[in-house]
Amino acid sequence: MESSFKVHVFTEEIHDKKIIFQVLKMLDSCMIFINDKEDLKFNDLTLALQSRFEQEPLCTRLIGHTAENTSINLSNKLKKKLNKTVYVSLNIDEDRLLVPAVEKRLNAEIKSNPDNF
Repeated sequence: MESSFKVHVFTEEIHDKKIIFQVLKMLDSCMIFINDKEDLKFNDLTLALQSRFEQEPLCTRLIGHTAENTSINLSNKLKKKLNKTVYVSLNIDEDRLLVPAVEKRLNAEIKSNPDNF
């Protein structure tokens, strides 16, 4: 039996950093790992899913620092955009220039290759 999981990987140099995006597409959800290619780690994981009781997605942090909301906000936006459950692992320096550029690149990839998400 063939797996229903699909892997999609793309990279981009953003603000002198090589950023790697790894997408694991599943049946009704996707998991997106975002890392500095020179410093791969797994220190963060958030989840956004639809509630039966509210319009806004439910978002929570599964792994990582509770003080930082960048990946929670990103998973919330992606849940709304993709209309499916989304896991996000954002493992990059959270500076105010890098994160918006990473988000812009991710959105461009979703627009050009929606079947990979």
